[in-house]
Amino acid sequence: MKQKLLKPAFAAVVLGAAMFAAGSAVAGIANTKHNLGSEGTGTNKTTATGEICVFCHTPHGADTGDDVAVPLWNKTLSNPGVFETYDQLGTSGTSTYDAAQAPIGSVTLACLTCHDGTQAIDNIINAPGSGRYDSTGGGAGGLVWGWEVGGSDPRSVDDTGTLIPTSIANLGTDLTNDHPVSMQYGGGGISVSNPAGPLRDGDFVMPKKVDGINRWYVDNDFMTSDGSTTDVLDVWDYKLYTRTVSGVDSRGVAFAGEDEPFVECGSCHDPHLETTTFLRISTEAQQGGMSNAGSQICLACHTK
Repeated sequence: MKQKLLKPAFAAVVLGAAMFAAGSAVAGIANTKHNLGSEGTGTNKTTATGEICVFCHTPHGADTGDDVAVPLWNKTLSNPGVFETYDQLGTSGTSTYDAAQAPIGSVTLACLTCHDGTQAIDNIINAPGSGRYDSTGGGAGGLVWGWEVGGSDPRSVDDTGTLIPTSIANLGTDLTNDHPVSMQYGGGGISVSNPAGPLRDGDFVMPKKVDGINRWYVDNDFMTSDGSTTDVLDVWDYKLYTRTVSGVDSRGVAFAGEDEPFVECGSCHDPHLETTTFLRISTEAQQGGMSNAGSQICLACHTK
């Protein structure tokens, strides 16, 4: 299987437009755990730099590999082949998994460059300052920056800035106990030539398609400040990521090189949102101090 990714420039435009549409509800990453700079307020921060974006992005010298699905990525990617996936659960597998499993990739692989615990958080290709470029990002040990605890939260990284195994944020390379990712949405059956998804698993909501491009999403009915709901792709909607599949999917349908919607980490999480665990929750849930009231994220896709 291979993946077809949106061009970084287009992805950046979509992200910017979505954040604008969401309005003041989106505060950005400065006040989240993803602010690892010296001014951060989360569990982990370094004294080596006050920058924020540098831990994931760089304006120059970014990774341009085929598996990079995010703009200007400033980290070396993990090896997709090292991960155990949900379809490998146990000796007998799982009877409820009826989607085709692609190799770990797309935005999921980017997330796992920190969250698989195989390399330091400060393993970045282009570090702050002149002459700090290193295509390896400093190797698994990173730049050996100093890390300290923010507030009273327990330490979750070791002295090298690597997520420790006991941290729930460290997913490791065994993903069999996590929600499946890099999988066909809805058990497969939705593609360019099958836009109505007649062969999809009926336990899943039919996603919407962005006009003019092969990109799908599950609508979250984001409510604007005037009380109306948007019917366009915005930051609160659950993103599905376009990948191409060669061969036969779980429904026995051949989609040689066809674009299809896939579930990835970014389907439920946005690393830039100031919400609980970066969930794509609605404005009402935020205002009520709730993170996932009524399991709304689960039920947005699963018809249970």
